[in-house]
Amino acid sequence: MNVLITGGAGYIGTELVHYLDKDPSIDKVVVFDNLSRPNYNLFIGSTKLSEKIQFKRGEILDSRKLKELISDMDAVVHLAAQVKTPFADDNHHLFEQVNHWGTAGVVDAAEEAGVAQFINLSSVSVYGSSNEKMDINSNTQPQTIYGISKLRGEEQINRLSDKCKTYSLRCANVYGYNRSMRFDAVINKFMFGAHFSGKISVQGNGEQQRAFVHIANVARAIHTLLNNQAGIEPGTYNLVDRNVAILDLAETLQSIYPEMEMVFTSQHLTLRSLMIEPDVSLNQSLGMNASSLKEELNEFKGHFSFSK
Repeated sequence: MNVLITGGAGYIGTELVHYLDKDPSIDKVVVFDNLSRPNYNLFIGSTKLSEKIQFKRGEILDSRKLKELISDMDAVVHLAAQVKTPFADDNHHLFEQVNHWGTAGVVDAAEEAGVAQFINLSSVSVYGSSNEKMDINSNTQPQTIYGISKLRGEEQINRLSDKCKTYSLRCANVYGYNRSMRFDAVINKFMFGAHFSGKISVQGNGEQQRAFVHIANVARAIHTLLNNQAGIEPGTYNLVDRNVAILDLAETLQSIYPEMEMVFTSQHLTLRSLMIEPDVSLNQSLGMNASSLKEELNEFKGHFSFSK
């Protein structure tokens, strides 16, 4: 099987590449990325990738290059996205171009090439916010530019649904160690602050709930779908491990770092929540691990270069 991964040099892409590199059923993996973060960690380190992993630098808005790369692919994993967004309507054009029309271009190239499978990484942000748990049947009401653009991207993916096996995974907030770390994600940011400064900053009263998924489980899920080992029907799914209140997350961290200080900003405010009902049967089918949050954060702690 030949696989193209857009955005494959990023946080999730780096994890996935190492899974696919060890799979003998995968013949070739093309990592297509513009290195806009910039992030070069996929290219360095003691872990060597095999010759079946290739890298091509470019933009998903470059339709000619996309069509050239996808022409001999059996599957596409679409991870490329503009991901960091404030709650204001900043960079509206950029999010629309990359997450909506960029996705449309990848879909067009995949359709022309006749790929057999297309896996799209979407986001639970398409649901907006709610004080009740949401599930796959809940209404989508995105409240950020990022969420709106990801929902529009999903609409583009749906154009392929009668032409190939198509999956859209609405991914929760991703956390956990790998060599291409993102420290703007809340758990990763808290871990860094707790370990190196002994301090974290909590926005609002900390009662806001968030849905989370471990980085290894995201890679396992995509890998399982590529191999179709679990026989999961094409469609749209929520990819979620757990829901955690920010204050509960902070208290779990404090059990690992007992001297950690919590600094509250605008403590009088109740910030928006988003809770997603984890699909236990789906998670089991995808081979997703079910470790406790404290176990995972302790494992994360062990990857820091400085002892604490």
